[in-house]
Amino acid sequence: MWKSSEYRYFQGACHWMLGRVSLRAGRIDEALARFDEARRILTEVGAEDEVQDVDARVAECRLLKGDADGALALADEILGRTGSEAAIDRLKPQLHRVRGYAMLLQSDPFGARDAFDLSLAVARERGERYEIALTLNALVELDRLEGVEAPQEMVDESRSILAAFKVRALPPVPAIG
Repeated sequence: MWKSSEYRYFQGACHWMLGRVSLRAGRIDEALARFDEARRILTEVGAEDEVQDVDARVAECRLLKGDADGALALADEILGRTGSEAAIDRLKPQLHRVRGYAMLLQSDPFGARDAFDLSLAVARERGERYEIALTLNALVELDRLEGVEAPQEMVDESRSILAAFKVRALPPVPAIG
């Protein structure tokens, strides 16, 4: 039905959501194709806020494909955009987390920690509990990679948030180390 609809925004939004489903299922090439179509349609109808989210998901796809340079460049480019400020502000925790994982893939744990800390600060400022939990998990993983035990309160906070949301599985992260 959504394909036969002449409501272009709805078509773009469907591709966008199907791309997110594909991404979470680990079908990265399929997700990229869906995001490409979503971006094309959403750009045609002038849905700039939604395009920002699509681009952030593409950065995540690049990261999961092991393209640290591409993921980092796209995340930085999105963060530097001046249009759709509210949409970009909403994406900052995710984009800084993508930056952190990309830096880990580039063997830059100090840059990664800075990016994760910024992601956490922005998520806390915005009160985005799910983003807080995802970034806390990234920091726990970074500590593990550095051979340090993560602070128990960090682990407990993440677990508490995820339990409250009844999260059973976290989104995929790149294979590091």
